[in-house]
Amino acid sequence: MLLPALFQCLVPLLSCDGWDIMTIEKLGDKAAATGYHPIQKQMVKLGGTQCGFCTPGMIMHMYSFLHERSGHGPRPKPSAQQIEDSLDGNICRCTGYRPILDVFKSFAVAAAPTDFHFDIEDVPLCAQSKKDLVGAQVEEEFELLHHEVAKLLKCKGEGEIWIKATSLQDVFDAMRQFSFEKVPYRVVAGNTSTGIYKHDEGGVRGFIDILNIHSLSSYVVTSDEIVLGSCVTIATVINVLTAASEALHGFEYLEGVTAHFKRVANTSVRNVSCDVFLP
Repeated sequence: MLLPALFQCLVPLLSCDGWDIMTIEKLGDKAAATGYHPIQKQMVKLGGTQCGFCTPGMIMHMYSFLHERSGHGPRPKPSAQQIEDSLDGNICRCTGYRPILDVFKSFAVAAAPTDFHFDIEDVPLCAQSKKDLVGAQVEEEFELLHHEVAKLLKCKGEGEIWIKATSLQDVFDAMRQFSFEKVPYRVVAGNTSTGIYKHDEGGVRGFIDILNIHSLSSYVVTSDEIVLGSCVTIATVINVLTAASEALHGFEYLEGVTAHFKRVANTSVRNVSCDVFLP
């Protein structure tokens, strides 16, 4: 099971039903029996944190990114450039990106000193040992989180109703019920815009969450076509189209399509946003 890194401010709480959520406290802590995680240790060793405000998000993003390429996910160990590209949505207000990138690039495949940028730390009195910047490893197994069987969920709030559907029949039933009761409703998938556009609901009181419908989150790739479900995330679309452009004759043009998708939002948003935007 993949562990996508998400911006919590863009994920409606009720969408998280059935999820197993890992935070920085779960990943590693000095009071825990296992201590700090190797990514946390490397962050300290290479001086990758300044004020510390962005550090938890950076570390959790990197954990998710490495997990996807650790053997549990579909991709091999990343290159230094892929690691740099993946951090497009994580902001450091101290502008300390160079040491942060040094930390994360040390986990790259075949990392070399030329992948890193040196500046004031190259002064002999405070020189950073270049050998520390390469060959970092996450030695222990990545944790596979428990995943509950999808269940139909209905919740009522202050005049609002949220239905988390697990089948298309659930969706049709909810739509009929809302229509019969004259309740303005919306079918939502990633629903990431709500986290930014607070007044975008326009009187909507019913919400039908379709992210938990397996058939809509699946995709099929053949030598002739690629079929994407409407709830396949943009991040998954990029991975699928990239693999197809590299492996399937006639699909080479998808390299340009994936380049466009990578301009949409950032990695953490693409991990939850879908390729089809529903009204």
